Amino acid sequence: MKELLKRLLKVLLILSIGLLAACKQSVITREVDVFTESATTIALILKNTEEVLPINTTQIDLPTQTPSISAVIPTPSDHWVVKEHWTPGNQIRIILIDRDNDIWTGNPGGVVHWDIDGGKLTSYILNDEPSMPFFITSLAQTSDGAIWVGTDGKGLSRWNGEEWDIFTTEDGLPSNNILDLLVTNDGSLLVNVKEMGKYNNATLGQFSEDGWIEITFSSSIDDLLINSKDIVWRYGNGGSLTWPAEIITFYNDGQWNPIAARGTGRDRIFAVAFDNQDRLWSVIGNRFYSFDGIYWSMHTPRWVKVQDWDGVVTDMAVNKNGDIWFSFTDSFPDFPLTCNVYKAEADIGVYRYDGKDWFLYTKEDGLADNHNCAMAIGKDGTVWVGSYDQGLSYFDGEKWSYIRIK
Repeated sequence: MKELLKRLLKVLLILSIGLLAACKQSVITREVDVFTESATTIALILKNTEEVLPINTTQIDLPTQTPSISAVIPTPSDHWVVKEHWTPGNQIRIILIDRDNDIWTGNPGGVVHWDIDGGKLTSYILNDEPSMPFFITSLAQTSDGAIWVGTDGKGLSRWNGEEWDIFTTEDGLPSNNILDLLVTNDGSLLVNVKEMGKYNNATLGQFSEDGWIEITFSSSIDDLLINSKDIVWRYGNGGSLTWPAEIITFYNDGQWNPIAARGTGRDRIFAVAFDNQDRLWSVIGNRFYSFDGIYWSMHTPRWVKVQDWDGVVTDMAVNKNGDIWFSFTDSFPDFPLTCNVYKAEADIGVYRYDGKDWFLYTKEDGLADNHNCAMAIGKDGTVWVGSYDQGLSYFDGEKWSYIRIK
């Protein structure tokens, strides 16, 4: 009888593992040609109404639930290699514009360097064919020109222009799960790390070849920003609408100072950005807000008024003229590191707000795709948009163009 029970338990374990594997989200890739395609920009101009709301800053509780974090772990044999014709590079989740105006993108399992002026694309992946896909969580460039890459289980990597270096807990990091990277105005690299499986055990610190210097306990799953005064901001980026109230906090004088995110209860914070006047802009729920340090102002976004609108904001950026750009997909992410698609034919795209009017751009205007996961704006004003799986779009002020990897 005992032997029979052992066999039964073994069968149930095998079935459970198989079921979990089947439930994992599959990554969509497509074989496409390398080309740039342009189209005349068609702007849909729509009016906007605004409402200014005085909201006092208040203390609120930090989230306490635990999201999914990759079980990927580093190994001594981990190494970066160049991969030709790496079509997963068309799945763009993070964009960094370096000081040479080159584009770096983070993708599931690797990094792509888009040398636009030189007409060259270089894809880097770990271990040639990674046995288990992992996420690139963050990209940053330090004052020495090095490109830093944060991962969700493989530690921290650095590209010095010639070769890669990999840093893990063996090199002083408190964890190999990197939540976000941030470079201060003096060029220091700040790293937010998290111990796997412990939601309220994240730490913000400074990292260099000299080692790790802890700055503060940072808690929760966060994205980091910095303003012109070197005050570090973070915002809760929860995985579902059932989580506790999301928060925005800033770090000053040795402590985190939470402010209520518009008092929105369980509304979720989808994206935040600073403008050149250090005003904080955020998309909370399906609304759009700005914060000047004292008051919240609510702005009615055009998408709220569109019937049957399926868009979900994935990222936002502000240019030097104060125009605010938003990228969209049409499905809530499973957790912060993902970007999903529900309806492939959904007519969403990219919105721009100039402080008065709203402009909508879609594939008909030259975008690579209507489902987009990341964006950034260069010093020359070019807007770069990373699609779900169709490559990189860019807007030069007159027209949209895009690039794909074959």
